[in-house]
Amino acid sequence: MQADIALRLAGDILDDHFGSAVRLVGSSLLARGPLSIQDLLRFTAEECTSTQQEPLRFHHVRNALLTLVQHGLVIAKPHPVASQSGDSIQSLKQVYTMDVEDVLNRLRFPKFLEYCFYQYGDLGYELMCVMLNNGSCTVDHAVREVMLGLRDVTDEELRGEFKRLVDERLLRAVEPAQIRLPAEAPASSSSSLPLPLAGAAVAEGVAVQAQGDPVPIANGDLGEVSGGASSSSAAKRPRVAGADGKMAVVGTAAPAPAVTVVYRYNRAVLDLAVFKGLICRLIEERIDSHAAQVITALLTAVRPKERGSGVDADFLRFPQIEKRMLDLGFKNAGRDPKREQAQLLERLSLLAAHKDGLLKRRSVTGPAPVSFAPAPIADLDADIAPASAAAGPGKRRRGPVGAAAAVPVVSGGARHGGDQPPVVMLEWCIDWGTVKKLLTNATTSQIIRDQFGTEGLRMFNLLRESSPPQKLEDKQIFEVCFVQPLEGREILNEMVRRSIVNWQEVPRGGGAPLTASFWLYYVDLRRLNASLLWNVLQAMLNLRVRFRLEVDKGRLLESRQGSLTKKEIHALKEGRRKEDIIERSFLVLDAALLIYRMT
Repeated sequence: MQADIALRLAGDILDDHFGSAVRLVGSSLLARGPLSIQDLLRFTAEECTSTQQEPLRFHHVRNALLTLVQHGLVIAKPHPVASQSGDSIQSLKQVYTMDVEDVLNRLRFPKFLEYCFYQYGDLGYELMCVMLNNGSCTVDHAVREVMLGLRDVTDEELRGEFKRLVDERLLRAVEPAQIRLPAEAPASSSSSLPLPLAGAAVAEGVAVQAQGDPVPIANGDLGEVSGGASSSSAAKRPRVAGADGKMAVVGTAAPAPAVTVVYRYNRAVLDLAVFKGLICRLIEERIDSHAAQVITALLTAVRPKERGSGVDADFLRFPQIEKRMLDLGFKNAGRDPKREQAQLLERLSLLAAHKDGLLKRRSVTGPAPVSFAPAPIADLDADIAPASAAAGPGKRRRGPVGAAAAVPVVSGGARHGGDQPPVVMLEWCIDWGTVKKLLTNATTSQIIRDQFGTEGLRMFNLLRESSPPQKLEDKQIFEVCFVQPLEGREILNEMVRRSIVNWQEVPRGGGAPLTASFWLYYVDLRRLNASLLWNVLQAMLNLRVRFRLEVDKGRLLESRQGSLTKKEIHALKEGRRKEDIIERSFLVLDAALLIYRMT
């Protein structure tokens, strides 16, 4: 059920962004899995026949595949049967796969642009606009597109900003396509490749040649790369089938010309950036702005893993946290630095004190940092202290009550290198599991309150947050939550109908009628998350349909703004207000979709 509504939403997005032909091809790939181009022609023809549309021809499917490859939505892989065939023509067969998450991620493009605007300014915003609009492009193309709209910017500034986006992993280099050519095919021209192979080669920026030295592609370099077989920074190079049937490295005739690297936006990094913003906003609402600033500084040490899903959260020491807050502009120039240090230390202690706290804390032993000078106040005297100041070997030095409860203490031991005594320092990092759980629970509560009101939220929290979770009768629920029985039964029945709450029959006896049984209500967390995600996807699809309807209703009025009557002007403003409300609601639901997908 959840997959079905996700595919319908993905098809609506493809139709809105690329047209009906791309929607037909993309929907077939999402619904049926990996397909060859022959299978796509057959399945799209069947769907067009059922809807009384004209079937897609070969060039329609080809152009749709090239568009999807260009935007990183489709991946081409060798056909499993082709690898076992000795025929050079059969070996060119490929299958195409598509992930629904890549399509749904396009709904988050406005938030990506907003993040780039506030984090990197106008240049970063314009460069990201070009990257999202083109799907994949080179640095030269991106700079050229931005300079068409911004006249007061130089080529060096744009290239420097582009390099900054690459260094911070918002943009990533596209892997070179692995393309195999038949021995009798003229490999020197990409136009001689069978259909989507030529497009894939062009989209991925791969230089296809028959002979010559291999050309490395340095993913970390922004400019053009030239090289030979001895280059150590070369990425994996595509290979082609030679006349003898053996695989040869794709290269260029010596001297090797430059190879341009193609870049694409990094979905994982941008999704994580939006997720961090939601966390900081929630902390600011529930605690205060200073706690949100501390969490923001520590979130800078959270990054996506190099391989696979998930994130890595690094531990930071107190001077590192203080420096990152200074870099983020959270330090006030007119305030006492010692007082700010004490306040920061107290906040770190508070956030890491509970077992379900947002921060994790650990103690490490080693030499004190050379650049660190402890502040001469009681709350920070114990932050780094020499071993000789301890009460004795193996004993812990106690600091003052309050903020000093979280400061490091010293254990006795041998000195580390010269005159530097060993110290015990505290390090903090984000507890990613707790943070995700907090954000998920807040999102779930918001959805329940919007759909069932405060009474429904009270009943839902009673069933979910009991330890251990309980199965209760409706009378018990109404009594504890102070809800009128008539209104409470209506809300409970609606929550059961939407699979938010489940119920279970407990017969009074073997021969008792159904109406005489006990009915117990409970919350199944596994079903709950799936049901809420389905509701979010369905609401997003409904809002998209409603938004298009409102736009169509106001199109005639928008076309004649200069000759509208007073009544028509009021209708135009009312239509725009409805569109704004729908767009805001859509952005809120997209945030809920991101939270449920990442947790």
